[in-house]
Amino acid sequence: MNGRNAADAVELYAASVFCLMPPGDTIVRGAIADALSVGCIPVFLHPAQQHIWPSHWDGKRASVLFDWSAWMDDKMGNVAVEIELAGELAEDIELADAGRRAQRRRRN
Repeated sequence: MNGRNAADAVELYAASVFCLMPPGDTIVRGAIADALSVGCIPVFLHPAQQHIWPSHWDGKRASVLFDWSAWMDDKMGNVAVEIELAGELAEDIELADAGRRAQRRRRN
């Protein structure tokens, strides 16, 4: 990603509480750092993603893990994933949003 598309992506991250970060060709994605830099909580789909950059951040405490592989054999997989993810995140949204608002107040 470069140029205008990168700026648009960062604006979307800044306007979001959670940012979905599926692994691509590798577990590490530059978008994770972009999202974190503007206060968006990454939602990882692979457990190894929580262990990247251990010298710089605690991925287990600063992210949400949704291991989708448990749902792959389910015929209703897409619906089940959406329901499960919504349930897991709903519990954390109020706390995360309060923290994000506090972070933005400190920046201003």
